[in-house]
Amino acid sequence: MTRRRLPSAEQMSPYFHKWLQWMETDQELSPNTVKSYGEGIRRLVAYAEISPSSFGPASFDQYSLIETMREMRLGLDVSVTTTRKSIYALKNFYVFCGMSGLVRPPVVFSRVLRLVPYRRSAPWIPVETFGPEDWP
Repeated sequence: MTRRRLPSAEQMSPYFHKWLQWMETDQELSPNTVKSYGEGIRRLVAYAEISPSSFGPASFDQYSLIETMREMRLGLDVSVTTTRKSIYALKNFYVFCGMSGLVRPPVVFSRVLRLVPYRRSAPWIPVETFGPEDWP
């Protein structure tokens, strides 16, 4: 399976660009971290098949993020580290959204991260093992 082509940064929504600027100015993150997190979000958008220009606070919920991660890992073309980095990027995006008054994060990241194995050979924890209390 071939890697999915990431949308370019120019194709992404204004929310994405405001978030990048916020990371640079308010969080004072290094240019490499900002670039890496931006790629992580663009990877999630590509695998979720979301229109890059419509990416925003409502693009993911708990279930859609888990399904996107599963899609990334099923193809075996995205490493565990890259998958986890993409999740942390989205978590940072939702911190930005919360601080900007845009939305309360629709994802409980500690629960999502429990599903991502640390090694490629480790099995996925089936989503079905989680009950209603695990979903926000």
